[in-house]
Amino acid sequence: MFGPAASLKDTRYSSLAASVTSAIAYGAGMENVRITARAEYGIVRLEGTAPTLTIADRAVEIAVGVAGCNVRSVITLSHH
Repeated sequence: MFGPAASLKDTRYSSLAASVTSAIAYGAGMENVRITARAEYGIVRLEGTAPTLTIADRAVEIAVGVAGCNVRSVITLSHH
C-alpha cells in the first residue's frame, strides 16, 4: 500500500508501538526490563527480556491496557 493512507497507517502503528514501549518502561516494577513493542495490522508484538515470568506477564498486561488490541509476546527470560 502506497500513498497518504499507507503513511497515516504506518504513523498510527509507530505511535502505538512507542506508547506501549514507554508504558512498559515506566511501569511500576519494570526497571530491569528490556522490552520493545512493534505494532502492525492491529497486533502489538512484544520483544525483549524480563527477569521473571511475572514481570513478562505484567508487560503483556500493560500492553493490552495501552493498545486495546491483540498482544503477542516473544519475551525471553533473562536468568540472572
